[in-house]
Amino acid sequence: MNHRINARIASTIAFILGLIFIKAGMEKLTGIPDIIGPQYLIKDLAEHNLELFGKFIAYSQVIIGFLLITNRFRTIGAIMLFPMLINILVVTISLEWKGTPFVLCFFLLMNIILLIIDFNKIKFILSDLDYEELKQIRLNRKNIKVDIFYLVPLTLIFIGSGYGWTKIGVQFANSGFLLILLSILALNIYQFLRKKKEKTNFNDS
Repeated sequence: MNHRINARIASTIAFILGLIFIKAGMEKLTGIPDIIGPQYLIKDLAEHNLELFGKFIAYSQVIIGFLLITNRFRTIGAIMLFPMLINILVVTISLEWKGTPFVLCFFLLMNIILLIIDFNKIKFILSDLDYEELKQIRLNRKNIKVDIFYLVPLTLIFIGSGYGWTKIGVQFANSGFLLILLSILALNIYQFLRKKKEKTNFNDS
C-alpha cells in the first residue's frame, strides 16, 4: 500500500482513538459526559478502597489519548493502549455488559492496524540485534520545542483534573483539551505550508 495512504490511515486512527481515550479519562476525573464510561468509576472503586486505582486508570487514559492525538508519539500510545484495551474488554465480558465488548473489539482492531502500520518503528523490540548495534541508532527529534509545547495543554488537563468534579476543574480540563486540538491544527497547517514551500523551491531550482 502507498506510504502516503498508510500515513493518513495511521494518523486518522490515532486521532480517533486519542480523542476517545483522552475524553474518557477526563470524564472520570472531572465528570464531563462522554461516550465511554463508567463516569463514576473512581467513586465506585473508592467504596472498595480502590480510589487511587481508579484515578490511575483515568490518568493513564488521558496520557495514552494525549500520546495518540499528538500523532508525534502515536506509536508509544498505541503500544500502551493495547494491554489497556485487553484489560477493559475482559472486564466488560466478565460483567456481561451488552454491546460494550463489540465496541471495544472494534477499538482493538483499530489499535492493531495502527501497530501494523507502525511496525517498522517497533520491530527492533523483536529483533535479534545485539545491544551495541541498537546503541548506534540515534534518537532523532527534528523539533524538540514542539515536544515541549505539547506539555502545556496536558498540564492544564492535569491541573483541572486535580480539582475533581468542580466547575473550575472542568474549565481547566476543557481549556487544555481545546488547546491540544488547536495546536494540532496549527502544526498541521505549518507542516503543509512548509512542505509546499520546499516543493516550490525545488521546482524553481
